[in-house]
Amino acid sequence: MIIANCAALAIALANPQAAGDYRLTEDCSKGPAAMAFTVQAYHAKPMTIDLAGHKIVGIRFENGGGGVTLTNGVISAPLGGGWDLMRGSPYLYGLAAFSGARDIAAHKITFVDAKKAVAVDRASNISITHSRCTGEVEDCIIASATKGITFTHNWVGDLKHKPSECTYPDGRIGYRIARRLCIADGGTWRDGWHGDVVQIRNGTSDVLVAHNQISTPGQGGGQMAARGDAPLARVVWRDNYIEAVTHHVSLFNCQDCLIARNTLKRYPKGPYPNKGDRFLPTVRAGNAKACENVSETDVGSGPC
Repeated sequence: MIIANCAALAIALANPQAAGDYRLTEDCSKGPAAMAFTVQAYHAKPMTIDLAGHKIVGIRFENGGGGVTLTNGVISAPLGGGWDLMRGSPYLYGLAAFSGARDIAAHKITFVDAKKAVAVDRASNISITHSRCTGEVEDCIIASATKGITFTHNWVGDLKHKPSECTYPDGRIGYRIARRLCIADGGTWRDGWHGDVVQIRNGTSDVLVAHNQISTPGQGGGQMAARGDAPLARVVWRDNYIEAVTHHVSLFNCQDCLIARNTLKRYPKGPYPNKGDRFLPTVRAGNAKACENVSETDVGSGPC
């Protein structure tokens, strides 16, 4: 076991020859405009970092970097949840894996204060296990064009809900007001969070979402695609317990995919616990196979 402060750990992460077990001795942050660590080295002999209860404020793997497991600590984003920001920022991510990053694992990590707790694009072999996602977080994991994601045995709950806002000329603030009605009354409208615990899109494949306990004022998750996105492939959602407002599990263009043995419930704390059929817990399977799921609608409840 190698004992390391932030500076020593940065040196090790930059060295592709570094390997073995490290233990962090302090919280690591570079302020609101930088990730604590940016990793471009690939550790062919794996490197495991025991945070020992400490916090890393932003870690980004890019340009093929990886071969690292993070465990036993807290990860947040340099800008936190960023609700007061009108635009996005790369400093709203807790753990980011981009541009060929690979073989990255978070085990027994608590993700807090990050608009996107884990953001993944054009990466491979990303694993989030036995971890927690809570507090001011919009999406727990959002992934695009990535092969190999494991999201299992995690707990998601007590997420902060951020509805849309309308600020009227007299200073009053209204919530969940339609944009057109807000503008018609001379107000300034700001969109709310459209939170997904797991959001995958654009050709992402070989995904396992299993044995998670999820309770969210947003959406459970699934496929959230933009025009022109490639279909998903080999995505499995199974054996999860999900309380959500809407979109408990949704896949609509997913090849060789399965949604099985999930228990789906209405989110008990609102904001829309009893607002008609639109918010009934259900499976939207598209061309995926759905079976043995349990919900009020009985959609996808047949035998596997």
